[in-house]
Amino acid sequence: MHVITRKRLIKFAQRHADAGAPLHTWYRALKAERFTSPETLRAVFPTARFLGQGLTIFNMAGNKYRLVATVRYATATNLGRVWIREIFTHTEYDRWSDERRRGPYPVAEPSQLRFAQRERDVMAERMQRLDLSTPHVLRTEQEYDAAVAEIDALLDQDAAPETPEGDRLELLTLLVQAYDEEHYPLGDTVTPQAVVDFLLEQQGMSRAALSPILGGRSRVSEFFAGKRRLSISQIQGLRQLLHVSADLLLEPVPT
Repeated sequence: MHVITRKRLIKFAQRHADAGAPLHTWYRALKAERFTSPETLRAVFPTARFLGQGLTIFNMAGNKYRLVATVRYATATNLGRVWIREIFTHTEYDRWSDERRRGPYPVAEPSQLRFAQRERDVMAERMQRLDLSTPHVLRTEQEYDAAVAEIDALLDQDAAPETPEGDRLELLTLLVQAYDEEHYPLGDTVTPQAVVDFLLEQQGMSRAALSPILGGRSRVSEFFAGKRRLSISQIQGLRQLLHVSADLLLEPVPT
Protein backbone atom coordinates (compact mmCIF):
# COMPACT_ATOMS: atom_id res chain seq x y z
CA MET A 1 0.00 0.00 0.00
CA HIS A 2 1.10 3.57 -0.63
CA VAL A 3 0.84 5.58 2.62
CA ILE A 4 0.99 9.39 2.90
CA THR A 5 1.70 11.75 4.60
CA ARG A 6 4.73 10.99 6.73
CA LYS A 7 4.80 14.57 7.93
CA ARG A 8 1.65 14.06 9.99
CA LEU A 9 3.15 10.98 11.64
CA ILE A 10 6.38 12.76 12.47
CA LYS A 11 4.77 15.96 13.75
CA PHE A 12 2.40 14.04 16.02
CA ALA A 13 5.25 11.90 17.39
CA GLN A 14 7.19 15.07 18.17
CA ARG A 15 4.31 16.18 20.41
CA HIS A 16 3.66 12.70 21.87
CA ALA A 17 6.92 10.78 22.18
CA ASP A 18 5.29 7.47 23.15
CA ALA A 19 3.30 7.50 19.90
CA GLY A 20 6.41 7.36 17.71
CA ALA A 21 7.11 3.62 17.82
CA PRO A 22 3.52 2.39 17.23
CA LEU A 23 2.93 4.93 14.46
CA HIS A 24 6.17 3.97 12.76
CA THR A 25 5.36 0.26 12.98
CA TRP A 26 1.79 0.86 11.75
CA TYR A 27 3.24 2.67 8.74
CA ARG A 28 5.62 -0.19 7.90
CA ALA A 29 2.91 -2.82 8.37
CA LEU A 30 0.56 -0.96 5.99
CA LYS A 31 3.25 -0.51 3.35
CA ALA A 32 4.27 -4.16 3.50
CA GLU A 33 0.80 -5.54 2.77
CA ARG A 34 -1.65 -5.36 -0.12
CA PHE A 35 -5.10 -4.98 1.38
CA THR A 36 -7.92 -5.69 -1.07
CA SER A 37 -10.95 -5.25 1.20
CA PRO A 38 -12.02 -4.21 4.70
CA GLU A 39 -11.91 -7.90 5.66
CA THR A 40 -8.24 -8.26 4.74
CA LEU A 41 -7.45 -5.06 6.63
CA ARG A 42 -9.28 -6.27 9.73
CA ALA A 43 -7.33 -9.52 9.71
CA VAL A 44 -4.28 -7.44 10.72
CA PHE A 45 -6.11 -4.61 12.53
CA PRO A 46 -9.17 -6.24 14.16
CA THR A 47 -10.19 -3.08 16.05
CA ALA A 48 -10.23 -0.88 12.93
CA ARG A 49 -13.54 0.96 12.50
CA PHE A 50 -15.06 2.00 9.17
CA LEU A 51 -16.99 5.27 9.02
CA GLY A 52 -17.98 5.46 5.35
CA GLN A 53 -16.38 7.19 2.34
CA GLY A 54 -13.28 5.11 3.00
CA LEU A 55 -12.62 6.69 6.41
CA THR A 56 -11.00 4.16 8.74
CA ILE A 57 -10.05 4.58 12.41
CA PHE A 58 -6.97 2.78 13.77
CA ASN A 59 -6.30 2.39 17.50
CA MET A 60 -2.73 3.02 18.66
CA ALA A 61 -0.77 2.48 21.87
CA GLY A 62 -3.45 0.63 23.77
CA ASN A 63 -6.22 2.89 22.45
CA LYS A 64 -4.43 6.00 23.74
CA TYR A 65 -4.30 7.48 20.23
CA ARG A 66 -6.54 7.25 17.17
CA LEU A 67 -5.39 7.59 13.58
CA VAL A 68 -7.96 8.64 10.96
CA ALA A 69 -7.17 7.59 7.40
CA THR A 70 -8.89 7.33 4.06
CA VAL A 71 -8.29 3.91 2.52
CA ARG A 72 -8.75 2.85 -1.07
CA TYR A 73 -8.10 -0.83 -1.44
CA ALA A 74 -5.73 -2.54 -3.85
CA THR A 75 -6.98 -3.89 -7.16
CA ALA A 76 -5.38 -5.95 -9.91
CA THR A 77 -3.78 -2.79 -11.32
CA ASN A 78 -3.37 -0.62 -8.20
CA LEU A 79 -1.41 -1.18 -5.00
CA GLY A 80 -3.95 0.77 -2.98
CA ARG A 81 -3.71 4.08 -1.14
CA VAL A 82 -3.84 5.13 2.51
CA TRP A 83 -4.06 8.86 3.18
CA ILE A 84 -3.42 9.87 6.80
CA ARG A 85 -6.04 12.52 7.58
CA GLU A 86 -5.50 13.13 11.29
CA ILE A 87 -4.05 11.66 14.46
CA PHE A 88 -5.78 12.35 17.76
CA THR A 89 -5.39 11.71 21.45
CA HIS A 90 -8.34 9.74 22.79
CA THR A 91 -9.96 12.90 24.19
CA GLU A 92 -9.50 14.81 20.93
CA TYR A 93 -10.96 11.93 18.97
CA ASP A 94 -14.07 11.76 21.16
CA ARG A 95 -14.62 15.48 20.62
CA TRP A 96 -14.08 15.16 16.87
CA SER A 97 -16.39 12.15 16.65
CA ASP A 98 -19.17 13.94 18.55
CA GLU A 99 -18.95 16.99 16.32
CA ARG A 100 -18.81 14.87 13.18
CA ARG A 101 -22.18 13.37 14.03
CA ARG A 102 -23.68 16.86 14.28
CA GLY A 103 -22.71 18.11 10.84
CA PRO A 104 -20.66 17.58 7.69
CA TYR A 105 -17.48 18.88 9.33
CA PRO A 106 -16.30 18.74 12.92
CA VAL A 107 -16.15 22.01 14.82
CA ALA A 108 -13.60 22.04 17.61
CA GLU A 109 -10.68 23.99 18.98
CA PRO A 110 -8.64 25.00 15.88
CA SER A 111 -5.38 24.66 17.80
CA GLN A 112 -6.12 20.98 18.44
CA LEU A 113 -8.19 19.66 15.53
CA ARG A 114 -7.10 20.21 11.94
CA PHE A 115 -10.59 19.58 10.65
CA ALA A 116 -11.96 22.74 12.26
CA GLN A 117 -13.50 25.22 9.83
CA ARG A 118 -10.85 27.87 10.40
CA GLU A 119 -8.19 25.36 9.39
CA ARG A 120 -10.18 24.49 6.28
CA ASP A 121 -10.18 28.16 5.31
CA VAL A 122 -6.39 28.22 5.65
CA MET A 123 -6.18 25.12 3.48
CA ALA A 124 -8.31 26.75 0.80
CA GLU A 125 -5.89 29.67 0.72
CA ARG A 126 -2.95 27.30 0.39
CA MET A 127 -4.60 25.45 -2.49
CA GLN A 128 -4.82 28.68 -4.45
CA ARG A 129 -1.02 28.98 -4.30
CA LEU A 130 -0.35 25.58 -5.92
CA ASP A 131 0.05 25.96 -9.67
CA LEU A 132 0.85 22.82 -11.66
CA SER A 133 0.06 24.27 -15.07
CA THR A 134 3.75 23.63 -15.73
CA PRO A 135 4.31 20.12 -14.32
CA HIS A 136 7.00 19.97 -11.63
CA VAL A 137 7.86 18.17 -8.43
CA LEU A 138 7.04 19.81 -5.10
CA ARG A 139 9.94 22.09 -4.23
CA THR A 140 8.94 23.81 -1.00
CA GLU A 141 7.02 23.20 2.21
CA GLN A 142 4.44 25.70 0.99
CA GLU A 143 3.81 23.65 -2.14
CA TYR A 144 3.75 20.45 -0.09
CA ASP A 145 1.19 21.85 2.36
CA ALA A 146 -0.91 23.15 -0.53
CA ALA A 147 -0.86 19.73 -2.19
CA VAL A 148 -1.88 18.00 1.06
CA ALA A 149 -4.70 20.51 1.59
CA GLU A 150 -6.02 19.88 -1.90
CA ILE A 151 -5.79 16.11 -1.37
CA ASP A 152 -7.90 16.48 1.79
CA ALA A 153 -10.48 18.50 -0.13
CA LEU A 154 -10.63 15.96 -2.97
CA LEU A 155 -11.02 13.11 -0.51
CA ASP A 156 -13.82 14.99 1.26
CA GLN A 157 -15.51 15.23 -2.15
CA ASP A 158 -14.94 11.48 -2.68
CA ALA A 159 -13.15 12.12 -5.98
CA ALA A 160 -13.71 9.02 -8.11
CA PRO A 161 -10.96 7.25 -10.08
CA GLU A 162 -10.77 7.95 -13.82
CA THR A 163 -12.38 11.37 -13.48
CA PRO A 164 -10.59 14.74 -13.72
CA GLU A 165 -10.79 15.07 -9.93
CA GLY A 166 -9.57 11.51 -9.44
CA ASP A 167 -6.66 12.06 -11.80
CA ARG A 168 -5.74 15.24 -9.93
CA LEU A 169 -5.88 13.32 -6.65
CA GLU A 170 -3.58 10.62 -8.02
CA LEU A 171 -1.08 13.19 -9.33
CA LEU A 172 -0.96 15.09 -6.03
CA THR A 173 -0.63 11.83 -4.10
CA LEU A 174 2.43 10.81 -6.12
CA LEU A 175 3.99 14.25 -5.70
CA VAL A 176 3.44 14.25 -1.92
CA GLN A 177 4.75 10.70 -1.65
CA ALA A 178 7.96 11.69 -3.46
CA TYR A 179 8.38 14.72 -1.17
CA ASP A 180 7.82 12.53 1.90
CA GLU A 181 10.53 10.12 0.76
CA GLU A 182 13.08 12.91 0.39
CA HIS A 183 12.21 15.26 3.24
CA TYR A 184 10.49 13.16 5.92
CA PRO A 185 12.50 9.99 6.58
CA LEU A 186 11.20 8.04 9.55
CA GLY A 187 14.66 7.42 10.94
CA ASP A 188 15.23 4.26 12.94
CA THR A 189 14.61 0.77 11.59
CA VAL A 190 11.65 -1.39 12.54
CA THR A 191 12.81 -4.55 14.29
CA PRO A 192 10.96 -7.88 14.15
CA GLN A 193 10.45 -7.53 17.92
CA ALA A 194 8.71 -4.16 17.49
CA VAL A 195 6.54 -5.53 14.68
CA VAL A 196 5.46 -8.59 16.69
CA ASP A 197 4.77 -6.54 19.84
CA PHE A 198 2.70 -4.03 17.88
CA LEU A 199 0.63 -6.69 16.11
CA LEU A 200 0.08 -8.66 19.32
CA GLU A 201 -1.44 -5.51 20.81
CA GLN A 202 -3.57 -4.99 17.69
CA GLN A 203 -4.84 -8.57 17.95
CA GLY A 204 -5.50 -8.29 21.69
CA MET A 205 -2.95 -11.02 22.47
CA SER A 206 -0.10 -11.29 24.98
CA ARG A 207 3.40 -12.61 24.41
CA ALA A 208 2.27 -15.90 25.91
CA ALA A 209 0.48 -16.61 22.61
CA LEU A 210 3.91 -16.96 20.99
CA SER A 211 5.10 -19.87 23.14
CA PRO A 212 3.76 -22.65 20.89
CA ILE A 213 5.37 -21.03 17.84
CA LEU A 214 8.74 -20.03 19.31
CA GLY A 215 9.20 -23.12 21.48
CA GLY A 216 8.41 -22.01 25.01
CA ARG A 217 8.48 -18.97 27.28
CA SER A 218 12.27 -18.83 27.54
CA ARG A 219 12.64 -18.62 23.77
CA VAL A 220 9.99 -15.92 23.63
CA SER A 221 12.04 -13.94 26.15
CA GLU A 222 15.23 -14.53 24.17
CA PHE A 223 13.56 -13.33 20.98
CA PHE A 224 12.36 -10.07 22.54
CA ALA A 225 15.77 -9.55 24.16
CA GLY A 226 17.34 -9.75 20.70
CA LYS A 227 19.27 -12.92 21.54
CA ARG A 228 17.51 -15.24 19.10
CA ARG A 229 16.57 -14.79 15.46
CA LEU A 230 13.47 -16.34 14.02
CA SER A 231 13.70 -19.56 12.03
CA ILE A 232 11.81 -20.02 8.77
CA SER A 233 9.21 -22.21 10.47
CA GLN A 234 8.75 -19.64 13.25
CA ILE A 235 8.30 -16.87 10.69
CA GLN A 236 5.66 -18.98 8.96
CA GLY A 237 3.89 -19.52 12.27
CA LEU A 238 3.91 -15.81 13.09
CA ARG A 239 2.70 -15.01 9.61
CA GLN A 240 -0.34 -17.23 10.17
CA LEU A 241 -0.98 -15.94 13.69
CA LEU A 242 -0.55 -12.21 13.10
CA HIS A 243 -1.09 -11.93 9.32
CA VAL A 244 2.22 -10.11 9.09
CA SER A 245 4.42 -9.84 6.04
CA ALA A 246 7.38 -12.21 6.33
CA ASP A 247 9.65 -9.39 5.11
CA LEU A 248 9.09 -7.55 8.41
CA LEU A 249 10.29 -10.55 10.42
CA LEU A 250 13.54 -11.27 8.63
CA GLU A 251 15.80 -8.31 9.34
CA PRO A 252 15.46 -4.70 10.46
CA VAL A 253 13.67 -2.74 7.77
CA PRO A 254 15.43 0.43 6.54
CA THR A 255 13.19 3.47 6.18
